[in-house]
Amino acid sequence: MTNWNYKELGFDSEEEMKASIKKAERKLDMNATELMQDEHKERQERANKGFSFEGLDEGVRKERLDDEVLYRLRAERDREMAIKRQQETQAIFDGIGQAIKKQKENEAKQEFEERKAKAEAELRAELNIKHNVNMQTEEERQRDESLKDMLKNLIK
Repeated sequence: MTNWNYKELGFDSEEEMKASIKKAERKLDMNATELMQDEHKERQERANKGFSFEGLDEGVRKERLDDEVLYRLRAERDREMAIKRQQETQAIFDGIGQAIKKQKENEAKQEFEERKAKAEAELRAELNIKHNVNMQTEEERQRDESLKDMLKNLIK
């Protein structure tokens, strides 16, 4: 709830301010039809009371204060909603940023592995020529053995 000073706002008492806040909160929670019905009800109540200048002055004062409270509460709610939307938007952007970062990391790892494999193959080929040997990886040996076996089976 709010921590407003009732005297600064122009209320006679804290209870009067709390009643005004409660009324304003109720109005903020109403839809357009309910607001129209409530205003009609208030007009009927004012019409049923006898006319007096003191009552008129008091009614104007209370209505002005109610409007001020309603304005302040609406502004607070709007600020809270703006902050909430900003936080939600920031969370979305953070998620997108994390996803992009992860994608870039995966691309970098994949490129690293590809370059590493290519560099190893080039180095192996260079050393094979230089030392006149056949340095193969286990995978290449298995592939060669499988091919030899397939050729033997075809020849039979």
